[in-house]
Amino acid sequence: MSKIINLIKSNKGSALLMVVTIFSVLSILTIPALFTGMSNTKQAAYQANNMQAYYIAYSGVEAAYAALFTDTSKRDLLGEFKSGSIKSLGPEEITIGGNGEKAEVRVDITESGKTILITSKGITGNGKETKTLQMSFPINYPELKKWIEK
Repeated sequence: MSKIINLIKSNKGSALLMVVTIFSVLSILTIPALFTGMSNTKQAAYQANNMQAYYIAYSGVEAAYAALFTDTSKRDLLGEFKSGSIKSLGPEEITIGGNGEKAEVRVDITESGKTILITSKGITGNGKETKTLQMSFPINYPELKKWIEK
């Protein structure tokens, strides 16, 4: 028993115990911070890709909307929708950007024949994120746009 008391009083091994304790405390504080940082980085990348897909889809809708009023193919597309000679266009794939970003765009007229619906699916260059947007407007009042996010 006196040997144990002498060992405790001599402080032998206390430096090792102090190093192990400090290392344990630092590990307990550092590891969660590292995991939080990695999680935040993944979340930021997801949000950036999601936002990119949104704006690709938005650009696809705007391109289709402009095509309805632009006489690039010597066709009056809006007039053809109004007359009922066409009910749908697409899906067309539009390349947006230089890294493989694309929008799949479709233009339809509703069954009532009174509303045009433009649907665009934005796809990021890596293909991991997609976002679909729709815009509708009355066929006789194309300036009254209504946006729908799917």
